[in-house]
Amino acid sequence: MQNKENILIDCSFFDSSWTASESTVVYAGRLLQGLLKYSSYQVYVLIWKGTESFIDNLVGQNVEKIVLNNKYPQAYKRHFYRVSGYLPRMLKKEIHKRGITIVLHPHCFDAFFRFGKPIKYFAVLHDLFLYDIRKDRFLYYPWRLYRKIMIRRIPHLISISQSTHDELLRRDSQESMVIYNSIAFDFDIAEQKIGDIAGKKYILDVNRFQRYKNAEILIRAFYILKDEIPHLLYLKGDQKNEEDRKKLVTLVEELNIKDRVIFDSSYRTEGELRYLYTHADLFVSPSLKEGFGWTPIEAVILKTPTIVSDIPVFKEVTCGMIPMFNPYSSDNLAIHMKDMLTNPPSEKARTGLAAFFLDRYSLETQISHLIAFIASEE
Repeated sequence: MQNKENILIDCSFFDSSWTASESTVVYAGRLLQGLLKYSSYQVYVLIWKGTESFIDNLVGQNVEKIVLNNKYPQAYKRHFYRVSGYLPRMLKKEIHKRGITIVLHPHCFDAFFRFGKPIKYFAVLHDLFLYDIRKDRFLYYPWRLYRKIMIRRIPHLISISQSTHDELLRRDSQESMVIYNSIAFDFDIAEQKIGDIAGKKYILDVNRFQRYKNAEILIRAFYILKDEIPHLLYLKGDQKNEEDRKKLVTLVEELNIKDRVIFDSSYRTEGELRYLYTHADLFVSPSLKEGFGWTPIEAVILKTPTIVSDIPVFKEVTCGMIPMFNPYSSDNLAIHMKDMLTNPPSEKARTGLAAFFLDRYSLETQISHLIAFIASEE
């Protein structure tokens, strides 16, 4: 039986520029929903002034809040909080007043504040490769030092996959508890039709346009197949990484397939995303790196034929049950795409896979593992 305790979810990393499609925002929202539904904790959320309605809309209900007096601070103040460990007097007072004994941060590298004893402090690690993929290679060593400092200040660390756990152990010799993500869809929400693609055949990828998401190899594989299939290629991203998106657009123009490739950077509701998934003939995830990889699991749960790149984290989270391709070979990807389009899994097979992953990555499962971990750490 879980003891009644008061827990604070530190969402002070949100500001007005964040959107509900950000992966860490989705993670935080689902975490709050799960704790409110499946735990006996009294749940509070820590935010800056001006983001109150954003949090309520994200969670789908009013949440008990501790609202920091100021709006989201300038960069120099953020670094001051992170390096010094300073806690504003108002925050100390509110924590004491509300009897908060546990603090959980959904994204460890964006944490503003450090919480010492007697607070039990937990934080979530999503991945470690942010600065590895930047052009400014000289930033790697400052980032490495910063990462080590931040990680070692967290007494109870959670990794979202075994692959992330192993990478942290390899790089920083730091242990963590593996608690898998839950699936971010609300499956009670009905589909919302997207008129531009209604009735059209298409192949789908839902991801950012960053280089390591590897949309280039998918575009080149599609080019190989373009005369053999009637499909469009639908690339659903967001409004970040505009430079990388422009490079992909240039590639599409050079290959003369502009009329066959759709770049969608718009915000899509959950109902629209569900429509995108369920009406695609094939979902392809060509990523070179992921911390977990939500989107192919979402596609499988919605019974869309799916193939993924042959990388360790996908082997792990798909349990080896989803076909894989070489993410460095457009020819190999084209072969797998054509095979899946020609010989898709049966309805029975897709239904079985959907049920398996829906259970494995349910919100209730994630929260039960989180509660058990918190209870075990004194």
